[in-house]
Amino acid sequence: MALYGDRAGWDPDLTIKLYEWNLRIGGAFLADLGVVEVLLRNAFDQVLREEYPPRQSGREWYDQSSVLFDPEGKLVDKAKKDAQEYADDESPDHDAVVAALSFGFWRSLLLQRYQQRLWPTLEKAFFGVPAGIRVKRVDAEDRVKNLVALRNAIAHHDPIFDLPLEGVFQQAKTVAGHISPPIQVWMTERSQVPALLKEHPIPRLLGTWPLRS
Repeated sequence: MALYGDRAGWDPDLTIKLYEWNLRIGGAFLADLGVVEVLLRNAFDQVLREEYPPRQSGREWYDQSSVLFDPEGKLVDKAKKDAQEYADDESPDHDAVVAALSFGFWRSLLLQRYQQRLWPTLEKAFFGVPAGIRVKRVDAEDRVKNLVALRNAIAHHDPIFDLPLEGVFQQAKTVAGHISPPIQVWMTERSQVPALLKEHPIPRLLGTWPLRS
């Protein structure tokens, strides 16, 4: 509790309020980030399956050597093992493997090394972007990187009360809207994050990263 106490000026009541608020905002963000993660992975999987259909090679897109570099290939191997253990199935199907791939895996497909190999395909996954407007890989990477970083911080029970949470929430909405505007609206309407942000016990602690919108 030392970090919370330090930020709260060692006021016992404020320290507890800050800790409890951190728990609540973390839970609210996990719900929203879960929506974005599933949305992103399904969209990426859809366009990759269309671009690299198994009927041509006999292998799923994530098993084709021309698709992934070694670091991501190893993550696929781990996902297969996780899917096998979870379902007690030696041969998990495509959907089971995709579901076992981490948020970090999908974020890694937006790295610079995939600019030429995968980005022309992955850009098509942003179905909600109006015709004539292009999504830049570096912008998509920046947004998703921040979402993954926040999700990991929450999952590891790290304090997030001094992070730029308003900016990250905007980025989550942007990613969702670029894929499916209706889901963006639904997520925004049901989200508890905006209300909780207004209840921050020490508002001045909220960070102000120079995030892209």
